[in-house]
Amino acid sequence: MSLNLIQNFSFETGITPWQTAGTAGTVNPLTGAFEGSFVGTLGPLVALLPGNAVISQAFPVAADAVNLRVSYALRRLVAVAPIVNGNIQVQIVWQRGADGAYAPISTEVLENMPGTDIDLSVDWETHVVVTGPKPALAEQARIRFILFASLIELGVAGTYIDEVVVTAES
Repeated sequence: MSLNLIQNFSFETGITPWQTAGTAGTVNPLTGAFEGSFVGTLGPLVALLPGNAVISQAFPVAADAVNLRVSYALRRLVAVAPIVNGNIQVQIVWQRGADGAYAPISTEVLENMPGTDIDLSVDWETHVVVTGPKPALAEQARIRFILFASLIELGVAGTYIDEVVVTAES
């Protein structure tokens, strides 16, 4: 088994080296983390016109890697109809390096979870996905967790990510 390619995989040292966009960050949730004390969060607690939220991290991919095995824990707190949780998408962006800059080669959608009118599943869910073949020119990949926000949301700060593990299979 290869080593986890993700640094700070359970957000215990804050958001670094993760990158964020929109309302995303880390929190010590009252409802408990999957592992440790902290989790990555997507979205604001209450928003009338929320925007998308993204947490991502880039990592090198060995030349002999065939594909990636991705696992993570996901938890969404209760939302009540007609309030709607936004869609969540998990992506791998394959990248090629040039002079320290990484240009995208392709984006692979690993999971696409639609929003729900009522989300009563407050337990942690463990997700495991294997990517398709690594593009020949890929030197790096970026995992992205995206919350595509709906018009009105409640409990979206309760969209938690924890224990992100990415390993290369060769």
